[in-house]
Amino acid sequence: MSKIRARLASVAGVVALTTGLVVASGNQAGAVAVYDHFSFTGLLDSADGYWSLTVHNDTKDKNAGYAAWQADGDTLIAYDGLADGYGLVAHLSDGREASTAGLSSPVTVKKGGNLPENHTYQMWVCVVKGDAFKQCSYKINVSSS
Repeated sequence: MSKIRARLASVAGVVALTTGLVVASGNQAGAVAVYDHFSFTGLLDSADGYWSLTVHNDTKDKNAGYAAWQADGDTLIAYDGLADGYGLVAHLSDGREASTAGLSSPVTVKKGGNLPENHTYQMWVCVVKGDAFKQCSYKINVSSS
């Protein structure tokens, strides 16, 4: 009789543990993060030495900001004009970044520094929200002057 009680107690423990796991995982499955969608438009004005990628928050149907390259001064620019909880990170293929992540909008961040003259680089912009979300534009060619 004691063997039967021991088995019943063991089965009851497994059932309780399994039920707890199902309930716990059921609660986590309902917490799915939903993020906005963004689109990008490039403006190439190489005659003036200025290139930009405009960022549009399609979910809110508002312009979110832009990334820009200014050849005069070799300056990478990130402008975040929409207080939507997302940050913008402008990238240059030399490793330079200008980031508005964690800053209150509207805000402009500029990163300058000398580059060799008449070289071609690539610029792109990413929309970020912490470490959980990242959506990047296509890359455009820019040049130093």
